[in-house]
Amino acid sequence: MVNTPKKISVTIPATTSRLNLLSDVDTTNIQDGALLQYRESDAKFVARTNIDTETGTLVFNGGNF
Repeated sequence: MVNTPKKISVTIPATTSRLNLLSDVDTTNIQDGALLQYRESDAKFVARTNIDTETGTLVFNGGNF
């Protein structure tokens, strides 16, 4: 028996697909190209176009494809 990829569809209701509806996401200054970054001071994810860090260390792991 051969394992073949299967197509799976997931439908997300429109009301849950908006970041601004999540209580732990701050989209106040959202702009085109923004990324979400965690802000420890209020335990929220913030939309930013600049990556800020107090430790000076950023590690990006894109995974294996």
